[in-house]
Amino acid sequence: MEKPISRLINSVGVATFVKYFYEFYKLHKGRTSKRKIAELFAENSENWSDSSITTKINAGLKIFTLNRELEAIEHILFVKKTGNIPNGNFIKKEAELIKKSLTEN
Repeated sequence: MEKPISRLINSVGVATFVKYFYEFYKLHKGRTSKRKIAELFAENSENWSDSSITTKINAGLKIFTLNRELEAIEHILFVKKTGNIPNGNFIKKEAELIKKSLTEN
């Protein structure tokens, strides 16, 4: 049984999924590695434990592996409350841009 999209998003983090959306996409396509994403987190001063980093990367990758990235973005836009997301207004605007890029075909 598949995990609900909300569970996967909570594992990666709403802001993290949006901020690193294209990195998770590249990981899914084999164009980057988990190690490179972990290094990017460090470069961006993300203060997470090693196990938290692993969880975030694996959950972000799983969303793409299951082809649920559009569902995840829509969940962020329409279900998640802006006030509960760090820097919520900015993250929601970024999610709108991602949704537009995913649905422009």
